[in-house]
Amino acid sequence: MGFLKTELALRLYTAIILIPIVLFALKINGDIFLAGMAIISCIALYELIKLWRDSSILSYVMLAITVFGLMAITYIGYGKGGFDRGLTLFLAICATDTCAYIFGRTIGGPKVAPKLSPKKTWAGLVGAMLGAAAVFMWFYPKTLLEAFLLGCVFALLAQTGDFIESALKRRAAVKDSGRILPGHGGILDRIDGLLLAAPAYLLFFQLKKMGVI
Repeated sequence: MGFLKTELALRLYTAIILIPIVLFALKINGDIFLAGMAIISCIALYELIKLWRDSSILSYVMLAITVFGLMAITYIGYGKGGFDRGLTLFLAICATDTCAYIFGRTIGGPKVAPKLSPKKTWAGLVGAMLGAAAVFMWFYPKTLLEAFLLGCVFALLAQTGDFIESALKRRAAVKDSGRILPGHGGILDRIDGLLLAAPAYLLFFQLKKMGVI
Protein backbone atom coordinates (compact mmCIF):
# COMPACT_ATOMS: atom_id res chain seq x y z
CA MET A 1 0.00 0.00 0.00
CA GLY A 2 2.96 2.31 0.61
CA PHE A 3 3.88 2.37 -3.07
CA LEU A 4 0.40 3.61 -4.03
CA LYS A 5 1.11 6.88 -2.22
CA THR A 6 4.63 7.50 -3.52
CA GLU A 7 5.59 10.17 -6.07
CA LEU A 8 6.54 7.44 -8.56
CA ALA A 9 3.07 5.91 -8.29
CA LEU A 10 1.53 9.35 -8.81
CA ARG A 11 3.63 9.83 -11.94
CA LEU A 12 2.47 6.45 -13.24
CA TYR A 13 -1.18 7.27 -12.64
CA THR A 14 -0.82 10.55 -14.53
CA ALA A 15 0.99 8.83 -17.39
CA ILE A 16 -1.72 6.15 -17.65
CA ILE A 17 -4.29 8.91 -18.14
CA LEU A 18 -2.22 11.12 -20.44
CA ILE A 19 -0.82 8.52 -22.84
CA PRO A 20 -4.20 7.47 -24.33
CA ILE A 21 -5.17 11.15 -24.67
CA VAL A 22 -1.96 11.97 -26.55
CA LEU A 23 -2.33 8.96 -28.84
CA PHE A 24 -6.00 9.77 -29.50
CA ALA A 25 -5.17 13.37 -30.42
CA LEU A 26 -2.40 12.20 -32.77
CA LYS A 27 -4.66 9.61 -34.37
CA ILE A 28 -7.61 11.96 -34.87
CA ASN A 29 -5.26 14.77 -35.92
CA GLY A 30 -6.80 17.86 -37.53
CA ASP A 31 -8.56 20.45 -35.36
CA ILE A 32 -8.48 18.32 -32.20
CA PHE A 33 -4.71 18.03 -32.32
CA LEU A 34 -4.26 21.74 -33.06
CA ALA A 35 -6.64 22.68 -30.23
CA GLY A 36 -4.72 20.44 -27.84
CA MET A 37 -1.39 21.95 -28.87
CA ALA A 38 -2.82 25.45 -28.52
CA ILE A 39 -3.87 24.69 -24.94
CA ILE A 40 -0.52 23.09 -24.12
CA SER A 41 1.34 26.04 -25.65
CA CYS A 42 -0.64 28.59 -23.64
CA ILE A 43 -0.06 26.71 -20.38
CA ALA A 44 3.66 26.23 -21.10
CA LEU A 45 4.16 29.91 -21.92
CA TYR A 46 2.20 30.92 -18.82
CA GLU A 47 4.44 28.70 -16.68
CA LEU A 48 7.51 30.23 -18.32
CA ILE A 49 6.26 33.75 -17.53
CA LYS A 50 5.88 32.73 -13.87
CA LEU A 51 9.52 31.60 -13.86
CA TRP A 52 10.70 34.88 -15.44
CA ARG A 53 12.72 36.80 -12.85
CA ASP A 54 14.89 39.07 -14.98
CA SER A 55 15.89 39.85 -18.54
CA SER A 56 18.84 37.46 -18.50
CA ILE A 57 20.15 35.62 -21.53
CA LEU A 58 18.96 32.37 -19.93
CA SER A 59 15.36 33.65 -19.82
CA TYR A 60 15.38 34.64 -23.49
CA VAL A 61 17.07 31.38 -24.51
CA MET A 62 14.35 29.40 -22.72
CA LEU A 63 11.67 31.55 -24.37
CA ALA A 64 13.13 30.88 -27.84
CA ILE A 65 13.49 27.16 -27.12
CA THR A 66 9.89 26.97 -25.87
CA VAL A 67 8.37 28.81 -28.83
CA PHE A 68 10.31 26.97 -31.54
CA GLY A 69 9.97 23.65 -29.73
CA LEU A 70 6.19 23.95 -29.52
CA MET A 71 6.03 24.94 -33.19
CA ALA A 72 8.13 21.91 -34.15
CA ILE A 73 5.97 19.52 -32.10
CA THR A 74 2.83 20.91 -33.73
CA TYR A 75 4.31 20.61 -37.23
CA ILE A 76 5.47 17.06 -36.61
CA GLY A 77 2.13 15.79 -35.34
CA TYR A 78 -0.17 17.64 -37.74
CA GLY A 79 -1.31 16.60 -41.21
CA LYS A 80 -0.66 13.52 -43.31
CA GLY A 81 1.80 11.17 -41.66
CA GLY A 82 1.49 13.10 -38.41
CA PHE A 83 0.51 10.06 -36.38
CA ASP A 84 3.61 8.06 -37.39
CA ARG A 85 5.95 11.03 -36.89
CA GLY A 86 4.30 12.05 -33.63
CA LEU A 87 4.27 8.48 -32.33
CA THR A 88 7.98 8.09 -33.06
CA LEU A 89 8.77 11.37 -31.30
CA PHE A 90 6.55 10.44 -28.35
CA LEU A 91 8.07 6.96 -27.96
CA ALA A 92 11.60 8.33 -28.33
CA ILE A 93 11.16 10.82 -25.49
CA CYS A 94 9.40 8.20 -23.35
CA ALA A 95 12.25 5.75 -23.95
CA THR A 96 14.76 8.49 -23.19
CA ASP A 97 13.15 9.39 -19.86
CA THR A 98 12.41 5.79 -18.82
CA CYS A 99 15.84 4.38 -19.65
CA ALA A 100 17.58 7.36 -18.05
CA TYR A 101 15.60 6.73 -14.87
CA ILE A 102 16.28 2.96 -14.85
CA PHE A 103 20.00 3.25 -15.63
CA GLY A 104 20.45 6.16 -13.25
CA ARG A 105 18.72 4.44 -10.33
CA THR A 106 20.27 1.02 -11.00
CA ILE A 107 23.86 2.01 -11.79
CA GLY A 108 24.15 5.41 -10.16
CA GLY A 109 27.62 6.91 -10.34
CA PRO A 110 28.86 10.45 -11.09
CA LYS A 111 26.36 13.23 -11.71
CA VAL A 112 26.22 15.13 -15.00
CA ALA A 113 25.43 18.54 -13.53
CA PRO A 114 24.70 18.20 -9.80
CA LYS A 115 24.07 21.92 -9.27
CA LEU A 116 21.32 21.96 -11.88
CA SER A 117 19.85 18.48 -11.54
CA PRO A 118 21.28 16.44 -8.64
CA LYS A 119 19.60 13.19 -9.70
CA LYS A 120 20.87 12.94 -13.30
CA THR A 121 23.90 10.68 -13.76
CA TRP A 122 26.16 9.83 -16.68
CA ALA A 123 24.83 6.27 -16.51
CA GLY A 124 21.34 7.69 -16.95
CA LEU A 125 22.47 9.67 -19.98
CA VAL A 126 23.89 6.53 -21.59
CA GLY A 127 20.61 4.74 -20.87
CA ALA A 128 18.71 7.62 -22.47
CA MET A 129 20.85 7.34 -25.60
CA LEU A 130 20.29 3.60 -25.85
CA GLY A 131 16.54 4.00 -25.33
CA ALA A 132 16.20 6.62 -28.05
CA ALA A 133 18.44 4.60 -30.37
CA ALA A 134 16.21 1.53 -29.95
CA VAL A 135 13.14 3.55 -31.00
CA PHE A 136 14.88 5.03 -34.04
CA MET A 137 16.19 1.61 -35.01
CA TRP A 138 12.63 0.24 -34.93
CA PHE A 139 11.04 3.02 -36.98
CA TYR A 140 13.97 3.88 -39.27
CA PRO A 141 15.87 0.60 -39.71
CA LYS A 142 19.20 1.77 -41.09
CA THR A 143 22.39 0.61 -39.42
CA LEU A 144 23.06 0.24 -35.73
CA LEU A 145 25.59 3.07 -35.94
CA GLU A 146 23.08 5.49 -37.51
CA ALA A 147 20.41 4.58 -34.98
CA PHE A 148 22.85 5.01 -32.12
CA LEU A 149 24.03 8.40 -33.42
CA LEU A 150 20.43 9.57 -33.73
CA GLY A 151 19.75 8.31 -30.22
CA CYS A 152 22.82 10.13 -28.88
CA VAL A 153 21.84 13.45 -30.47
CA PHE A 154 18.22 13.11 -29.36
CA ALA A 155 19.10 12.21 -25.76
CA LEU A 156 21.73 14.93 -25.46
CA LEU A 157 19.34 17.60 -26.72
CA ALA A 158 16.54 16.30 -24.49
CA GLN A 159 18.77 16.47 -21.43
CA THR A 160 20.10 19.91 -22.44
CA GLY A 161 16.53 21.21 -22.60
CA ASP A 162 15.89 19.77 -19.16
CA PHE A 163 19.02 21.41 -17.74
CA ILE A 164 18.13 24.82 -19.18
CA GLU A 165 14.69 24.69 -17.59
CA SER A 166 16.25 23.45 -14.33
CA ALA A 167 18.60 26.46 -14.35
CA LEU A 168 15.65 28.80 -14.82
CA LYS A 169 13.72 27.11 -11.99
CA ARG A 170 16.76 27.40 -9.74
CA ARG A 171 16.93 31.14 -10.41
CA ALA A 172 13.22 31.38 -9.57
CA ALA A 173 13.75 29.21 -6.45
CA VAL A 174 10.97 26.76 -7.36
CA LYS A 175 10.95 22.97 -7.71
CA ASP A 176 8.41 22.70 -10.55
CA SER A 177 7.09 25.04 -13.22
CA GLY A 178 3.51 24.23 -12.15
CA ARG A 179 1.21 21.69 -10.52
CA ILE A 180 -1.15 20.78 -13.34
CA LEU A 181 0.30 17.27 -13.75
CA PRO A 182 0.35 15.33 -10.45
CA GLY A 183 3.77 13.78 -9.90
CA HIS A 184 5.27 15.59 -12.89
CA GLY A 185 4.83 19.25 -12.04
CA GLY A 186 3.87 21.57 -14.86
CA ILE A 187 3.52 21.19 -18.61
CA LEU A 188 6.93 22.79 -19.04
CA ASP A 189 8.46 20.19 -16.72
CA ARG A 190 6.99 17.41 -18.85
CA ILE A 191 7.99 18.75 -22.29
CA ASP A 192 11.31 20.47 -21.51
CA GLY A 193 13.25 17.60 -23.13
CA LEU A 194 11.10 17.76 -26.26
CA LEU A 195 11.60 21.48 -26.79
CA LEU A 196 15.13 20.99 -28.13
CA ALA A 197 14.80 17.42 -29.36
CA ALA A 198 11.67 18.04 -31.47
CA PRO A 199 13.28 20.63 -33.81
CA ALA A 200 16.23 18.27 -34.34
CA TYR A 201 13.83 15.42 -35.09
CA LEU A 202 11.94 17.68 -37.51
CA LEU A 203 15.20 18.48 -39.29
CA PHE A 204 15.93 14.76 -39.53
CA PHE A 205 12.47 14.11 -40.94
CA GLN A 206 12.85 16.86 -43.56
CA LEU A 207 16.28 15.61 -44.63
CA LYS A 208 14.90 12.08 -44.86
CA LYS A 209 11.97 13.34 -46.95
CA MET A 210 14.40 15.09 -49.31
CA GLY A 211 16.43 11.90 -49.65
CA VAL A 212 19.54 13.41 -48.09
CA ILE A 213 19.66 10.68 -45.45
